[in-house]
Formats: sequence, structure tokens, C-alpha cells
Amino acid sequence: ALSQCYGHETAKNLPWDCSRTHGAEIVRKVLTAGIPPNILVNINFPNCAPAEVQGVSVAVQGQRKQELLRIDERFDGRGNPYYWLAFGRGHSEPGHGTDLEAIANKKISVTPLRLDLTDEPTLTRYASLF
Repeated sequence: ALSQCYGHETAKNLPWDCSRTHGAEIVRKVLTAGIPPNILVNINFPNCAPAEVQGVSVAVQGQRKQELLRIDERFDGRGNPYYWLAFGRGHSEPGHGTDLEAIANKKISVTPLRLDLTDEPTLTRYASLF
């Protein structure tokens, strides 16, 4: 997954030059290194010009504060409802070594993610119920 970060000030004119300039090289390096089965790679490009990028950080997945979560009910062109998940504006300190910290520091983040999110301890505990 490739994501280009942007801010309120760049929402109407996204800074695609950052991901255009650095994307192919990052993807090439990841593909050359190989991607194990059941792993996907999330790459985030910071909200800055290509020359302002401060490097690449291989980082863990960060978590945003849930109190900033906003769920908007919307309707598509045919009147069907759907929900848009967004995080409201607010300051939170990103965790050390996370993708959120990397992009806040104008670094490209590369995060390998597992597809199986099963929580094994809870799975074992629930299995004993049945």
C-alpha cells in the first residue's frame, strides 16, 4: 500500500511529487529484498516536497488517539448510506519508532504488516469455553 500524506493546507493541491519522486526506488528495494507470504507492506510518504524528505524509516504501525475519531454518515449518488471514518484535527504525540512519528519528521515510513490479526491468547481462552 502506498499513501501520500497531506495536511489541511495541501488538501486541494496534494503533494504528489514526494511519492512520485521517491516511490519507485522504495518499492524496488522492498521487492528486491522480498516480501514473505502473508505479509503486506505499507509505505507512507510525508507531506513535503521531495527535497525535504529526511530519509526512510522502517517503523512499527502507530495508533492514533481514538478520541480524535470522527464517523460521518454520508449518502452516495444513489442515496445509499455509507460511513466515512476520519480523524479530527488535534495534537497527539506519535509513539517512538512508529510510522506516525516518521511522517511527522518528514521521513518515508515502511511498515511490514501481517495479514493474520488473530489474537492467539484470546483464541485459546475462548476455545476453553466451548
